Amino acid sequence: MDQKLAKYFLLLREEAEAGRRGASTEVSDIIADISRLTSDLVEERDIAFAVAAVFDEESGVLSSVEIMLPSRDRAIQKARDSCLIFLAQFINRIGKRALPYASLVKDRCLSIFRREDSRSVQAAALAPLLSILELSMEEGESVEFSLDWTCAESLLVEYRKAKTCGTLRSNILVLIGYAVERFPHSFGEENLNTILKICLGTLEEQLHQTGKDPVYILVSGAIKCLDSLLIRFDKTLPAGGSVENSRKIYAYIEQVIHFREDLKRYEMVKAGLRLLSRHAIFFRLRLVENSMVILKWLQSYCMHSNTQLREAALPTFHQFISEIVICIASDDHRMTNPQQIYKNIFSEALGVLDSVGNDPRLTSLAILTVGKLSPLITKFSGKETLIQTFYRLVPFGCNSHRADNGRVESTKFAATLVAAFADMVVYLDSIENYIVSLIAEAVGNIFYGYPYLFQKQRQQVYASLQSLFKALYSQEAVFAVFLSNIVWSSLERAMETVDERDTGAPLWKHYVELWSKLLLLFSNRRAEHKNNDMEVETSQDPEHVATCLRNRNDAELQSSVFDCLLRCIMKAMAELNVKYTVKSLPVQVSGNSSGEPDLEAVPSGSEGGLDFIEPVDLSQMKKYLNLVEFVQELLASIALWQWLQWILSRHGIAFILRNSNHGFNKLFHASIIIWFTLKGREWERRL
Repeated sequence: MDQKLAKYFLLLREEAEAGRRGASTEVSDIIADISRLTSDLVEERDIAFAVAAVFDEESGVLSSVEIMLPSRDRAIQKARDSCLIFLAQFINRIGKRALPYASLVKDRCLSIFRREDSRSVQAAALAPLLSILELSMEEGESVEFSLDWTCAESLLVEYRKAKTCGTLRSNILVLIGYAVERFPHSFGEENLNTILKICLGTLEEQLHQTGKDPVYILVSGAIKCLDSLLIRFDKTLPAGGSVENSRKIYAYIEQVIHFREDLKRYEMVKAGLRLLSRHAIFFRLRLVENSMVILKWLQSYCMHSNTQLREAALPTFHQFISEIVICIASDDHRMTNPQQIYKNIFSEALGVLDSVGNDPRLTSLAILTVGKLSPLITKFSGKETLIQTFYRLVPFGCNSHRADNGRVESTKFAATLVAAFADMVVYLDSIENYIVSLIAEAVGNIFYGYPYLFQKQRQQVYASLQSLFKALYSQEAVFAVFLSNIVWSSLERAMETVDERDTGAPLWKHYVELWSKLLLLFSNRRAEHKNNDMEVETSQDPEHVATCLRNRNDAELQSSVFDCLLRCIMKAMAELNVKYTVKSLPVQVSGNSSGEPDLEAVPSGSEGGLDFIEPVDLSQMKKYLNLVEFVQELLASIALWQWLQWILSRHGIAFILRNSNHGFNKLFHASIIIWFTLKGREWERRL
């Protein structure tokens, strides 16, 4: 692959040189071939080579574009356009690997933008830079450059010139918006108001034309820019800093997300949905007033045939319901009959749950809605109604059965159901054992079917479980039993051996991912945990105190989960029958007096360690070897420092004194070696 790709880039440069001299060129065809060649790379070595080739300062894509810049031939302009669009798509494909080249992309793309005559190529020149900024914001990573008001002003000059190029004008607005969001200190209040005025003027012009459709791509760009701008405005004030601006912005949002059966252009709607999901707090009262209409629109988008539109609508639906609940619960005197609004939304959700043959996505939205409405159910209908509602949800995720292939049937609502349960239990004074068993069953179904979930489904699972763990953590006795059962059942599942053609990997690998993600959900708080006690005592800011308490609870919750995980691992190691006899005794394999496996001598893996031994119980030996793989991978991925901390804690020391089995001794021995070989200061800082 390396030689083939290198050959294509050599041809690309030769064709670019030919294009500059006025000869015919095949740059667009070569770029299409490079795109195909780099689209399905899997091996890390191949990806690294492709990245280096694409971003090479002398022979990469941007260099070829610059070579062709003097030519105004339309075919050459199209070739430049193709190169830049490919680069933006390539950045989207490789993700974080592109960030080291951020400064190069910014400098060269803006240089091409300034030197280019073609409006379409100017628009394409901004695309890679937009991709870099989107990527850095999604990943939370910094970039080694900045964009300031001076740059924005020069872009706005081109914006005013490009009267007929909607894509260019849209890209300029989006880039300025990203710059405001990504580099907030580079833009003052006056700058923000200037950009806001341009966005509102553009939307007014496009959405209020008579007898003419708006330029959808330009409306999308203005909405995206507005989305970024609102990040900078005080949430306690109206959107855009004034009541008039807030009124206009909400009116434009309604126009943009208004549901139409014949909808063909999705970018504008997606931009409007994203803005609403991120800034619904500005429009709580307006959303409450028009709640049933907006609810129907969002339901329609969440069930739309277009995947990207559904993905944009779902977080908007979540935020919409949350803000409605917060507003009604606040008893704001400006609301008209809030209790009736609550009843309308609640009745709508219950009607969906009671109906037969609904779209499963609509049922999932109804479950979500009922969970979010928990504080209002408690306030207006009472806790008895909340408990009754809880039981109405049970059939959608519990009492399921498992098919022969190991998949869990009737669990398509399980993640949403768990999130709803998490919302509900917060408002219950006590949790009956039966309720806990139902929650545990729903969670157990998720855990059992986890290997078969797609990545997007897994993200929903992590968020639901995080909410549930937090909700149950205050009920100490309940949480301890619940957590122990869930951890133990997941370990039993991880130790099983199944046909990897169904799951794509050994089961233990999937459960390493699951527990790693769950532990990481709380790890970002741990660094702040040490100072929380002092800050809670000394801080005068109630909001800061609440944040410190949440951080402390997160850190304690993470410790509880990890502690339970380790205890269940040790319990499994102690209970498994791993005795064996040696078939033959090569030099590299030796038995021991107790008849237990020597993990240093016997290769790990579900089958690798069975070539030279005869287990007393083959199925239990396979489980043991799978468990060893699970533990090694988990500790090596993210939990190693937690393991070291645990082993030196009073819990760990007490466990050492009470337990002595071969598996535990091996783990403890490995910990001591790791402790003395890792960089002391780094680990001292983390511990």
